[in-house]
Amino acid sequence: MRTHLGIIMVLFSVACGSGMTESSNFASSGSSDLRVASCGSSVSRNADVIQVRPTGADDTGNLQCAIDAAVASGRSTSIRLAAGTFHTAQIVAKNFVGQIAGSGTAATVITTLGTPMFVTRDDFFSHGLPTPPGGNNPWPSLIAFIGGDFTMSDLTIQVFDPTPTTGWTIFGLDQVFGRLFQTLAHEIVIVGLSAHAVFERIKLVGMNTPTDPLFGNNVYNAVIFVGEGSGPAPITGRFEVRDSAFVEVAAGAVAVNVQDATVAIAGNTSQRTSNPVQIADLDRTAVTVAANRFQDGSAGIQILDACGGALCGFSNTQLLVVGNRLAEFDGIEITATFASGVSCAVLGNDIHYDADNGGVAVLLGPATKDCLVVTKGAVKDEGTGNRVIKIP
Repeated sequence: MRTHLGIIMVLFSVACGSGMTESSNFASSGSSDLRVASCGSSVSRNADVIQVRPTGADDTGNLQCAIDAAVASGRSTSIRLAAGTFHTAQIVAKNFVGQIAGSGTAATVITTLGTPMFVTRDDFFSHGLPTPPGGNNPWPSLIAFIGGDFTMSDLTIQVFDPTPTTGWTIFGLDQVFGRLFQTLAHEIVIVGLSAHAVFERIKLVGMNTPTDPLFGNNVYNAVIFVGEGSGPAPITGRFEVRDSAFVEVAAGAVAVNVQDATVAIAGNTSQRTSNPVQIADLDRTAVTVAANRFQDGSAGIQILDACGGALCGFSNTQLLVVGNRLAEFDGIEITATFASGVSCAVLGNDIHYDADNGGVAVLLGPATKDCLVVTKGAVKDEGTGNRVIKIP
């Protein structure tokens, strides 16, 4: 049966992604060198390259120290993560510029500490915007980027703890379910007023957790690009996820409350992930979702309204969904509200869907309009002026 869990998931994303503020307090390169020297023997620096090796114990301090040293340098820096497994609690990167690269998805692994991470349990949505993460306000996010211009590549992030956090809530849902959520809200979250974030060859892994009351996963969002701030304000910039994999998480690549940006999600795969792509609430943004291979979920690609920030629905946005291979309950669900200036094309996708239980290749909701769909499968068109071309 088709559900609206995607709407709830992106609302979780907006609420938990609110309140981070950007910082541009760069120090001199000398100060940066001193920072690296204070990190310990597993962190070293050679010019603009910082190398980090796993210790076999808690690597949180070394990873955070390397990022802080890179930011303090005030210039583009490459952080190289050696082969092995890094165990960490929450990491925060404010205005990081450069690259974080592992030694390959089969070689470099980032994972949790194996015990529930302490997180603030505040109701993010109902109690107003929280202070930035860290210190006494740790978020249910493993890695948080605040602004910046960076690439992250060639590593795996995996969370195999059934209860990776001590518990948190939003919307007062702890009262509805009679318990806190002990999941990770995000493996990676990117917030701020502007960011340029590219992810290549990243494997993002969670696990099915029947004890989770909402989605049955221990990770809700693998990687999310989300507007925050007063309103919360939209985020601008660039968000790309390429040649990566989502395994057993509730949502894969997510972009919400985005303005004046480009979004490209291409060449990725998924396994047992309910919604590998979710995109909501865009203005003046170009979106391409192409050449992905998704299977075993609810809907491979969801384009929808969340309305948890300054934006609600789509305006002045170009949406292209092309060349994807999908084997899901529904292939593509476009239920967003299309205002003026929206162009939409769904072309060349190979879609296998659950027709026996009411699934369709493409669903066009009642607030869509002027969308071109060329497909072999069944299309449910509830919109206005959409053009559907069925091919044999």
